[in-house]
Amino acid sequence: MTASGHTARKGHVVVTEAPDVAEPDLVYCVHGTFAGDREGNDVGSRWWQRGSATWQQLEERLPPGTALPADDMPLFHWTGRNSLADRLDASHRLLARLLELESRGRPYHLIGHSHGGSVIWEALITAHLMREQRTVFPAVRPYLQQLGLIPPAPRRTAWRRVADWPDPHRFPPAGRTKDEYARLSPLLELKHLRSWTTVGTPFLHYLPQHKSFVVRGWPHHAFSLVKVGQSRAIDILFAALPQVWMIIPIFAVLAALSGEAVIGLSVAVTTFLLGIVPTGWESRRSTARSVSTRAVAAREAAARFGDRWLGLWAPTDEAITGLSNTIGAGGPSYRRLCVEPTNRPTVPAEPAPPTPAELLPLPMIKLGVPGYTGRLAPDAVPWSNRIIRGPLATIVNHTAAPLAQRLVAGTMVRAAQGSDIPGTVLAYVSATPLPFDQVPDGLPVRVAADLEIQATKQTGVLGASVRQAYAQAALNGLPMRTLGGAVARIPAADTALVHTSYFGNDAVLELICQQIGRTASSPGQSSTADQDLVRWHDETAAATAAKLARYITTKT
Repeated sequence: MTASGHTARKGHVVVTEAPDVAEPDLVYCVHGTFAGDREGNDVGSRWWQRGSATWQQLEERLPPGTALPADDMPLFHWTGRNSLADRLDASHRLLARLLELESRGRPYHLIGHSHGGSVIWEALITAHLMREQRTVFPAVRPYLQQLGLIPPAPRRTAWRRVADWPDPHRFPPAGRTKDEYARLSPLLELKHLRSWTTVGTPFLHYLPQHKSFVVRGWPHHAFSLVKVGQSRAIDILFAALPQVWMIIPIFAVLAALSGEAVIGLSVAVTTFLLGIVPTGWESRRSTARSVSTRAVAAREAAARFGDRWLGLWAPTDEAITGLSNTIGAGGPSYRRLCVEPTNRPTVPAEPAPPTPAELLPLPMIKLGVPGYTGRLAPDAVPWSNRIIRGPLATIVNHTAAPLAQRLVAGTMVRAAQGSDIPGTVLAYVSATPLPFDQVPDGLPVRVAADLEIQATKQTGVLGASVRQAYAQAALNGLPMRTLGGAVARIPAADTALVHTSYFGNDAVLELICQQIGRTASSPGQSSTADQDLVRWHDETAAATAAKLARYITTKT
């Protein structure tokens, strides 16, 4: 038996025997957007990498009985792209890592910065959903197989590979799914998760987008997070419609073979093309069910894991405030969505959330009307050209131009949000895993002020450095587009924002280590702990975590 314990299997259940020598609690770090290492290096200068200034500070400050990953343990990597799909995929891989730690019986603490905190939160939601639905989700299955937590898929025949295309993990045999869940069931409790800390994390709350009669979603007044979907009968109808529709071309082809070639083939092609529409409807409803299910599960996951959470953020965090500005204000409050529409208290109608075009008022590109826009004298446009182009410009300017403006604004807003899953809409942005009506303090006032002052100072240094870089480029005859990498290498660039300055602040590191020390397997804290920070942790941070944990039972 090793120091980390021995993992055995009894039937379908993973059993971890107690280790001879207890390993220290593991402190696992998850980086945020644009903070990954493209080469996959575990050693580097980023806060989560071995050898970085933050890594060294954590090694010195962590309480006894806790430790960062040993040199032979790989760190957690993900793409770091500003993409909802990438964050969800990263959360599935992180969950597989956590279940591996659970199988070894090793306690662990999680630290996530920026969207790294979102990755942690989504992993916890998925763990809760797999436990509640007693299944293994196809999106998580390949990562579990890679770590040996469930057996690899059996070798498939050529016909099976065609039938399973494009996702071989989506439809495994029912017996194999039950066996997989039986192996993972005791691990999904996440009993060894001691704490999870998010630093400057903008929690993004996605909801299904309303689509006329197809999906009742945000911001429809009757949309609710109490019940997922509309009715079982409607779900069955929408699921069956594409299948029935696609059968019609078969009969049309048979008609063509029997002699009515033109009519039969015309019906087959037309019906097939029209069948794309109900197929899109079902895809939209499937996405809505998944997103709504996760939104409902978020409250339940908060009840399970909320008391182990510490959230740290500054009120001027650029990522949180910037993403909040991409949705504006309007629509029903989150708490109202958690109540049946018929039971909601009567309040004045909420204003509709702003459209992307209202949030991002781009200039509209219009066609000039000949002879009228320029008001040239003498007239420079022939009368016949004016007759032809004038009505065309009027039609384009009143129809196509506004449509193009809305499409461009919507694309730019969704790109800034990282919203790349069709049928979803970003409804809320918060500094907490659930959007509270009243936002608590995310840091002691003096610590938040110190971060703001430090960022302001570094902004001045950065401004001078950027001017110097531009001057050097001009002297060398370099194009301005080459300055991107040069500016990124300026030492002050990483600390000119509050969002990227947290780990350079001693108080923030102290609060993180306090949280780990309080929840460790052998609780304790450093003798040099700042008593003001201890007091803030006792009062504000603990109250916020408790509020999150009991949110599901709090009445509106």
